Amino acid sequence: MPLPMVHLSTALLLEEEGIVRPAERSAYYLGSIAPDAIHMREHPASDAKSLSHAGARSPRFLDRIDSFCQRFPDYERSGISRDYLMGYLVHLLTDIYWKQAFYDGFVQRYREDPAPLQNEKAAYYNDTDVADIRLYKTLPRRPELWALLQAAHGYDLPGMVSAEEVDRWNARTLAWYEVPREYLPVRYASEESIRSFIRTAAERIREYLGEVH
Repeated sequence: MPLPMVHLSTALLLEEEGIVRPAERSAYYLGSIAPDAIHMREHPASDAKSLSHAGARSPRFLDRIDSFCQRFPDYERSGISRDYLMGYLVHLLTDIYWKQAFYDGFVQRYREDPAPLQNEKAAYYNDTDVADIRLYKTLPRRPELWALLQAAHGYDLPGMVSAEEVDRWNARTLAWYEVPREYLPVRYASEESIRSFIRTAAERIREYLGEVH
């Protein structure tokens, strides 16, 4: 699934275009990376990622996203920021559209390569890491996003992710991009293809929000 800068860039584009208007911006942006906080578990159960993502891993499960949205009033009554929930929703939708609009194409390009340099998983993270680091280094408003994340705190979403996990994932994200790393040349997932996906995802999310609100 897409890495943090893709999620943050999509959430930012939605705000810039007035599609989402968060009052609590720190909560919104933290929510946009929160579902992946299950990576902070030492031994996550096999279904942990499915649960943290509302069981919706492809476009055919949009009804599960609808069910998640329907629980917003209950979550808000328990003290969870609506903007955090909206960011969380943006993440879930971005993941769904990523599989259809980006990941399937990556897999096809990889499997058509007669001489790959890495296995499929390693190649995926090689190419998407390179693009994510470029987004981090070139996004004009990235320092603003980092300041918002530094001020944010997670919320418990029972059965999905805990506030403590989200806070740890946030700290990991804030520190990750400045650590030097070495990568192989990109072969299957260019920076421009990922930037194009961000624009596509924002448009698809705009359409979804228009249908449900």
